[in-house]
This record gives sequence, C-alpha cells and structure tokens, in this order.
Amino acid sequence: MSRLGSDKDLKEIFTGSFLTFVFRMGGMFVGYLVILYISNNFGAEGMGIYSLTISVITLMAMLSGLGFNMSVLRYVGQFNKEANNKKLKLLYLYVLEITIPLSLIASVSLYMLSEFIATVFFNDIRYRDTLKIASFIIPFFSLFRLNVEYIRGLKDLKVSELLRSLSIPLVNILFLLIMAYNSSDPDIPLYSYAIATFFSLMVSLYYIYKRVAHIQIDSRESFKKRELVNTSIPMLVTMLSTFIMGDVSLWLLQSFTTAKEVGVYNIALKISVLISLVLMVVNTIAAPKFSELYWAKEYTALKRVIAQSTKLIFLTSLFLAVTVILFRETILGLFGEEFIIGGSVLILLVFAQLFNALTGSVGIFLSMTGQQKILRNIIVITMVLTIVLNYIVIPIYGMNGAAFVFLLSSIIANVSSVYYVKTRLGYVTFYIPDFLRRENGR
Repeated sequence: MSRLGSDKDLKEIFTGSFLTFVFRMGGMFVGYLVILYISNNFGAEGMGIYSLTISVITLMAMLSGLGFNMSVLRYVGQFNKEANNKKLKLLYLYVLEITIPLSLIASVSLYMLSEFIATVFFNDIRYRDTLKIASFIIPFFSLFRLNVEYIRGLKDLKVSELLRSLSIPLVNILFLLIMAYNSSDPDIPLYSYAIATFFSLMVSLYYIYKRVAHIQIDSRESFKKRELVNTSIPMLVTMLSTFIMGDVSLWLLQSFTTAKEVGVYNIALKISVLISLVLMVVNTIAAPKFSELYWAKEYTALKRVIAQSTKLIFLTSLFLAVTVILFRETILGLFGEEFIIGGSVLILLVFAQLFNALTGSVGIFLSMTGQQKILRNIIVITMVLTIVLNYIVIPIYGMNGAAFVFLLSSIIANVSSVYYVKTRLGYVTFYIPDFLRRENGR
C-alpha cells in the first residue's frame, strides 16, 4: 500500500479503476436487468432479434465513425499532456465535420436496405421493421461513442464512465418498463433504446460544450488532419475486425439456425463478459495513461503500471471465472428455462474471457503507443480465420461451435499481440506471478 501511495501513476490507475469499477458494475447490473426483462417477456427469439439489431447499430456506428473515437482518445491524451487546449477544440470540431455526414449516410442506407438485409442475410422478414428503427438510432449512437472517448481522453473518467456504462441502460430500463406496461409490441425494447441513446448524447454534448466553448481559436491554429486520419483508419480496421470476431457468430447463427439460438448464445456471451469486467475497467483508465507515459518517454513508470494492472486484472478475473462456471445453470436459469441449454457454450466463452484477462491490456497498449497498424494486421488475420471457421462449424455444431471458435480466435489474437510487444518493444503485458518474476530476475 505504501508503494501505491508514493507512485502517482499507480495511484491514478487504481483510484480511477475503483471508481470506474463502481460505475461499470452499476451499468452492467442495469444492463442485465434490461436483457433479463426482454428475455423473460419476449423469450429467446425476442432476445435474439434485439441483440442482433443492436449489433447492426454498432457496426454502422463504427463505419460512420471512421475510427475517430479511438484516435481522439490518443490525441486528446497527448494534447492534454502538452496543455494545448486550442488543439483539443480543433480536434473535436474536425471529427464532427466528418462523423455527422457519414452517420446520416449510414442511417439512410440501412433504412433503404432493411428489407434486403432481413430476407437475404437474416432469412427472417421480421428484421425489416427493426432495422428501420435501428437506422434512426445510428447518427445519435455514432456521435455518442465519439463523445464518450473524447471525455475519457480529457481524463474526466467519472463522467465518461457514467455515460458509457450507466446512462443508456438506466434510461433504457426506465422507458422499457413504462412503454411495455400496456403493450406487448416486440419493437418496444428498440424504442426505449433509441430514447436512451438520444438522452445520453444530449448529456455528453452539453458536457463537452461546457469544457471547450470558452477556448478561443483563430485561423492560424491547426493540426495535422492527414495524420489524424492516417491514425484513425488502422484503428477503424482493428475495431471492425474485433467487432466482427465477436459478432459474426450472431449473424451466422441467425443465417444457419434460429433466432432462439442467437438469443441463448447472446445471453451466454453477456454473462461471460463479467469475467473481463476488471480488464475493461482498467483499460478505461490505462489507455490515456499508456499514451501519456509512452509519449513522454517515461518508460520505467510505464512498465510498472503495466505489471501492476495486469496482476489486478488476472487474479480478479480468475475468481469471477470459477464462480460463473460453478453456478452456470443457476445464472442462465434467471433468464428463463430455455436458456439453460447454453451451459457448455458459457464454459467455452468464460475460458475465452479468462485468456483475455491473462494477456492484459495488450491491444490498448499497441493502439496508444503508435503500433495500431501492427494490431490491425493481427486482428484482421484473426478475423478472416474466425469467419471461415464459423462458416464451417456453425452449420454442424450450432452455438457450441460458435463458442469454440470464439475461444480459439481469442487465443490467436492475444498470443500474437503479446509476442510482438515482448520481442519488438520489450514490454511484458501478460500476467507473471511474483515468485516467477523473482526467479527470473524481473
């Protein structure tokens, strides 16, 4: 504890992690109430349709965001370190100029193609109307994602995590309960999600306005826009590839099986995410800290932060993994008896999340230290392999096959990233027990 108190970087990581953990736990709790309500009132099929539609919204928001939400995080952290407020404002205005038109194009495109996607890709006309509703959510969700990362880069972690974790699910469950009280319309969960997204966006816009409105800029102030775009595109490819690795199983399950299997698999996936809770929380704090320390050439402090955060991530995740596996049937049964068949799926997904925890914040580390192209290459190769394997095994093994491929792709991507960071950059991002570190003189 004395070591934590004397090290400002570790103190920032662990203090911020605790606060973020509280907000993330609150958000996840409310988020689980949302899917619990949907699964119990609309069944596995309703859950499947809802989860796949949200997946489409997320995909379109990523495309229209061009990866700016991640590159903004890196540059805001860098400009913060330099105390360059004018560039902070210019950066935000520039990404808005690109993101708003692209999100509107994505929205119109999805609306026009909703019937085609429903019948050709999902083999279910019921998705036509849900995709039309989703098209109106895309611009709001795209800007919201951007704003959250901008606020996170400003190191206003309480605000960014409240918005990221708690805002949408809290407003969502409130309106879901109100709207579903006198109606059984299967699209109600999407209507409530749309209201929650719009509300959260307005809050984030107001906060950013209060932070940057007073900053005066003139025509002489500028920054390298081409450099920003060149940084963003590899990050976009990485995010899309990571997203596809995680969600391609949902899309192919819908194509080859039923909405019910999609719903069961998605619930198992949501539960398994609990294992990576600490990883996600630490990543939220560590990303701007990695950028700050690396670009300031404070390498010793950076190595210390990586080692301590990785230990926290793995040991906590191991406890959560054992708990979920032991009580898997009870946990799945909370969502309805038809979800209990996902027990073996849940075990495989839990092991995948545990392996993510073992290898620490390696992906965030690569992105924040200028190695985004390397991360992009690793993720793209893994994504292609994931798509091919899912296409082969899902028609035969269904959701169990999808879970196995998810585990395999997690191992491939993380081992490749860890190997590069260790051999080329000299950093150890995976967990090594203290007694092994001492034996090897680390």
